[in-house]
Amino acid sequence: MPGRRHEGALPDASEEEAALAAVLKADVDALAGDIGERNDGRIDALRDAADLVAGRFNDAGYSAVQRHSFDVGGTRFDNLVAEVP
Repeated sequence: MPGRRHEGALPDASEEEAALAAVLKADVDALAGDIGERNDGRIDALRDAADLVAGRFNDAGYSAVQRHSFDVGGTRFDNLVAEVP
């Protein structure tokens, strides 16, 4: 592989990196634990997950977060689209 491999202990995370790690962990916990399985049989969980992700896109400064909705068998599904500022 190109580049040099790291040897030794990793440096401590900066305050910003530690804060980001905490937010990411909370999001994974919410998606995997609180919201749980997401599929067409658990449409409320699927929508809760989409709401969480859309909110995080907004928090991160992405502009124009949109939902592109489509229907399958009478159930509405959403794709999220976020534009990099």
